[in-house]
Amino acid sequence: MKQLLTLITLTIFLGACASTSPYRPAKGDTGMGYRDQKLSDDRWRVEFQMRNSNRSKAMDYALMRSAELTLQKGFDWFEVVDRVTEVDRGDGGGGSGVSVSQSRGYERNCGLLGCTTRPSTATQVGVGIGTGSDSRSKVTSIVEIVLGKGVRPESRNIYDDRELADSMHERLINEKQ
Repeated sequence: MKQLLTLITLTIFLGACASTSPYRPAKGDTGMGYRDQKLSDDRWRVEFQMRNSNRSKAMDYALMRSAELTLQKGFDWFEVVDRVTEVDRGDGGGGSGVSVSQSRGYERNCGLLGCTTRPSTATQVGVGIGTGSDSRSKVTSIVEIVLGKGVRPESRNIYDDRELADSMHERLINEKQ
């Protein structure tokens, strides 16, 4: 009876370990999980890397970490000013993949009568096609964010930190991997 109880406990423990979420701090420069890099007082780069080829899930984790970071730093909202997702198929060969990056900035033009400044957006798209297994695939999503306080400006790239953190946590952390 004692051996049976030990076996059941061990099985439950191992099952819990096998179903852990990929959402955790990354260990080292190449570890899976999230890492943050402060660029200025209100500007951060957030990276999330996981074994898989699910681009949207990796981006969701990067956005969730961005929301948590915004809360931790005492801000109310964040704006995504740049985002990119890459899939590395590893040594096992390819599969098809698409990478999209969008950058926002400002363009300044000066002439004889003065200067004008206007917002500009650049979008880059990459496509790759290959064959083979993707069992060694890893996906990396990187977002650059600007943190803000007070009334949230209207833009589709600006997120409320609490609202996003709650909805993403509920959807991502609590689902089976």
